[in-house]
Amino acid sequence: MVDDEKFICEELCMILEDFDFKAKSFTNPEDAFKEIIKEEPDLLCTDLKMSEMSGIELLEKIRKEKVECPVLFITGFIDNKLLTDGLDLGASGFLEKPFEEHQVVSLAKQAVDRHRTKKLLNRSISYILYQFNDLDKYLASEGKEHLRKNLKDELGKLLTLKKEMT
Repeated sequence: MVDDEKFICEELCMILEDFDFKAKSFTNPEDAFKEIIKEEPDLLCTDLKMSEMSGIELLEKIRKEKVECPVLFITGFIDNKLLTDGLDLGASGFLEKPFEEHQVVSLAKQAVDRHRTKKLLNRSISYILYQFNDLDKYLASEGKEHLRKNLKDELGKLLTLKKEMT
């Protein structure tokens, strides 16, 4: 949690911890950035408007470091430009203040589940690609051209899906 208002951080942490999330809070975005780079969390919730650094600027810094954790923006108002900028950078959602517990939990669970599914899909595709070359050689030696074609087509679909998810 990153918000320059300590009570917002405390409230969000308390809500998420009640639902078995492990949470840390930061009122200084630069301190949060250092921790995010070091630990790569499953989720980042950050205020859009902070005095030292905006949530958008924080997300830009994180993305430059190739950290791909999902991000939920917290805001007192949703502005179309901020919404568009956040979505372009890959924001997973927006929480408008004042927020309700069920909104926080629902958005957090969705973002974390999506992120974990994406990571699993990417690992699985990498493993399949690693194994495919040997399998393809074996199928070719056995004259199984139809099966080779089907597997290549399915692998192509997986790679397209992976590309669409990034």
